[in-house]
Amino acid sequence: MKTIYKLIFLVLAISFVAAQTAPKYKIGLVFDASGRGDKSFNDSAYEGLLETAQNFKGYIVNDPAAPRHGNEVELKYLTPPNNSNPARLESLRQMGREGYNIVFAVGFLFTETIPVAAKEFPNTNYVLIDGFIPDLAPDSNITIVSFAEHEGSFLVGMIAGMMNQGGKIGFIGGMNFPLIHKFESGFRAGAIYANPNLRQRGQILVEYIGNDASAFNNPERAYQIAQNMYRQGATIIYHAAGGSGMGLFRAAAEAQKWAIGVDADQGAVLAADRNSAIAAQARWILTSMIKRVNRPVLLLSRDLIRNGRITPRYQTFGLNFDAVGFALNDGNRSQLSREITQKITDARVLIRNNQLTVPSTREQLETWISR
Repeated sequence: MKTIYKLIFLVLAISFVAAQTAPKYKIGLVFDASGRGDKSFNDSAYEGLLETAQNFKGYIVNDPAAPRHGNEVELKYLTPPNNSNPARLESLRQMGREGYNIVFAVGFLFTETIPVAAKEFPNTNYVLIDGFIPDLAPDSNITIVSFAEHEGSFLVGMIAGMMNQGGKIGFIGGMNFPLIHKFESGFRAGAIYANPNLRQRGQILVEYIGNDASAFNNPERAYQIAQNMYRQGATIIYHAAGGSGMGLFRAAAEAQKWAIGVDADQGAVLAADRNSAIAAQARWILTSMIKRVNRPVLLLSRDLIRNGRITPRYQTFGLNFDAVGFALNDGNRSQLSREITQKITDARVLIRNNQLTVPSTREQLETWISR
């Protein structure tokens, strides 16, 4: 009999310890096919996981290099093994099977697969970043997150316009579709706003890398486009091309002309790279349009942890959430004068107060240019 009591006590003790150490919440994130290390979009999303762990006593279960801040929140990320819908769907399903409370799907490529996973795992909140699903039902377990990329692009466009000394400026887009048109439209509008001389046709060079997702992972093509633009007289080129942007930075360093990064503070990121050749390219990154993908990851995770749930909805992150902006760091502070930063600050206030409307489509841009 004593042996039975000892076994019961042991089981209860183990159960108690497990209950104390089990995480209260599980938060997952699925990258797009580029995964971590793109020094841009995906890495910014990863920062959101790190911040969530730091702020809410968590740890990233499959990243032993990340600091462990406690056991209350378990975080995990996955990268689909290939750039296909079945691979993306299986990653979303895996998170659902493992009981994650909220799963962030990073990128528009998850648009077709996330409704399938959400239907199969109704107790998991799925968050689609940068995609769009129309007419979500009130009881849906999907949240749609978009960004006002045109607002942040407007600010770096102003920088390009003010820094340009009589030459041309350029824009390199990744995939030629409406999301990247937002970057283009805001950038061109900001440049014209700051420098009316750029209103003339041919003063702003524009080229896209391709028509599918591979355009975001083709640095060699971006390098060729950038070389050509610099030869045509561009003094500054802005890219919205994900991992392809590394090709722009290589061309900028060779031409000793300016480049503008995207999503992360790419000047600071490259400056810290262990590869000395890449680190040297940081000198020619004038600034970056910051798209803080980490913000929705952190803020929606916070909602889950504080409230026990999130409310599915459409949500746009822009200047209102400080989710877009421009990079100002030790490397570029000497280049961006107080006059330039003050003019950008003034424009930011106008945009936030709805006194300045930034075009987000090519049609709206054409109206802007013709005014």
